[in-house]
Amino acid sequence: MGIRENYHGWLIELLPQLGGYSFQCWTAAERIGVSDHQIYPTAALALTVARKRADLEAVCWSLTRFLNEACLRYKLNLEESIALENSVLDFATATCKEYQTMLNISEMPDLQAQCEILCAYKNETPSIQIIRIANIPGWYFERVVFPDSQLLFEALPEAELEVHSGTALGAILTDKIRCSDLRVQELSTRES
Repeated sequence: MGIRENYHGWLIELLPQLGGYSFQCWTAAERIGVSDHQIYPTAALALTVARKRADLEAVCWSLTRFLNEACLRYKLNLEESIALENSVLDFATATCKEYQTMLNISEMPDLQAQCEILCAYKNETPSIQIIRIANIPGWYFERVVFPDSQLLFEALPEAELEVHSGTALGAILTDKIRCSDLRVQELSTRES
């Protein structure tokens, strides 16, 4: 069974593979999926790449939709519209290739070597929560977690996750959890 995360309107699935994890990013209603079909040695690294890919796809779709509207509004001819759309697609292709080059595992420091761990937090309450890490100098992390939603994130093991719950008077601190207690246990992918 894989790990799932909702991220900016995408559903990201991390799938255990022999030697690591791959990812699949799905749009709403799981109609369209994207992946780079690579295997990453850790779930944290696969999640980082999946988030970047989802962001890039969202930007490209937004730009293409804008260009389609601009074609009608600003009376662009077909050649101009196609040239602009091709520029967006060329940008996406170049960015994907550049990012894959940057992710050459021999050149990129392992996330675990930086002591970051992959953590999961689930809001099991009926109210919206804000979670943040405030005890690590120079570290900024704050997210909104909706009821029954789960969030995957990377943190230092000594970080404390503050949970603030929404009330009629505003958000109040309701819990503090050590991130080491929220660590995701990665599945062993080695053959027996």
